[in-house]
Amino acid sequence: MQILAGRNKGLVLISVSGDMPLRLRSQLTSYFCGFRPVPLSKLAKDDLATDNTFLGLFVWNLLTELGERTGKYLDPGLIEDDLDDDLFMDDGSDLETDLYSDESGADMKDKASLENVTIEEMEFSVRTYNCLKRAGINTAEQLSRMTGSDIRAVRLIGNKGFEEVVKKLKDMFGIDPAAAEKKDYLGQLESLAGLEDVKEQVRRIVAFARMKKAFADNGKDDLSIALNMSFLGNPGTAKTTVARILAGIFYEIGLTRYDDVVEVGRAGLVGEYVGKTALKVESVFERAKGKVLFIDEAYSLADSYSNSFGDEAINTLVQQMENNRMDTVVIFAGYPDKMESFLSRNPGLRSRIPFSVEFKDYDVDTLVRIAEIKASDYGFGITAEAKGKINALCKEAVKISEFGNGRFCRNLVENALIQFAARNFEGECDTVPEALLDAEDFSLPLNLKKPEPAKKFGFV
Repeated sequence: MQILAGRNKGLVLISVSGDMPLRLRSQLTSYFCGFRPVPLSKLAKDDLATDNTFLGLFVWNLLTELGERTGKYLDPGLIEDDLDDDLFMDDGSDLETDLYSDESGADMKDKASLENVTIEEMEFSVRTYNCLKRAGINTAEQLSRMTGSDIRAVRLIGNKGFEEVVKKLKDMFGIDPAAAEKKDYLGQLESLAGLEDVKEQVRRIVAFARMKKAFADNGKDDLSIALNMSFLGNPGTAKTTVARILAGIFYEIGLTRYDDVVEVGRAGLVGEYVGKTALKVESVFERAKGKVLFIDEAYSLADSYSNSFGDEAINTLVQQMENNRMDTVVIFAGYPDKMESFLSRNPGLRSRIPFSVEFKDYDVDTLVRIAEIKASDYGFGITAEAKGKINALCKEAVKISEFGNGRFCRNLVENALIQFAARNFEGECDTVPEALLDAEDFSLPLNLKKPEPAKKFGFV
């Protein structure tokens, strides 16, 4: 005999043979919110202190009758009330601890075979069940191997379906699909070399995003401001990297359903004939639902011709941004000066991009630090002489327009690795040398043009 007891709510008596199965416990707990399964032998006297005197008397008589049959008399008045009051909270919280414990304290999680539990037995809502079935998911074991992103990727599952699946896995088996994939996105942002102004701007945007989500969760939709933004900066200033980090942060907050980024350029948005462009833009937004859409070199859409395919792309972008403002974040990236003409191309475009982040060129010290990080990523160290050589090369590089910033550092290190290989492995190599780059390994990449001397006019 098992009893569902709810503090000041009454009792529900359930008869089962043997220990109550885990699935039945979970189902009963969800059906009778605020109640929890309690074996009859653990029933405490306060559990009978309900407004229903008849019910309390009935249970008392039942215990007496069972005692006469079994020879073991159970007196609720003599049972020590050692059960925590929190276990009987009206909202049904704090149920997990005892839900998986039988009378002997054994862990019941191990008793439930995930392979033998079908999704029918987990009793999902009709919509969630149909989505899982269509995706070929039939057992709890299949669900247990999925990450949070995997579950979100199930077609048409939606936020409610995702939350339902996660809750069922937690309540029934103690499995959290999202626990293994949590990442320190803000930590990744802070670990980037330089970009102090960018980090400060991103922290402000994240704070606003958290406030927006908190207000929405409490029924306040006043903050319906979209989180679309423009990233202004030269190539190699980590615009794409920061966009990916933001996508992860928005996912953790709950503003987006996925933590990845859809990256496109002009070729992915502009069609080859009239009418094709609108279809391509709509297709891109369909792929980007619940994600961050990153449009690189966005200014290339604003070509020199009016009423062109580029204008069609911009007009469709404005329309799709409005239609998807609640579940898609759009980031436009490009050169600062060229982005200004792009934003001025359509009156409705600028008003739909409330945030702007400026990515400045790296200074010499930051470039040297990035080069060290890149070398470390490849498992190589750098000598003190090599660091001085890198510093000199960076001072020369910053004089060249569009030198590449972080990309310059990557090319610098990759060229050094090639030179290191040529220096140590062109002939027979009896021993593997220490992975340490020296000054002679570093030189300006061949694709980096040196500044041309200024033209002089008049007599010399």
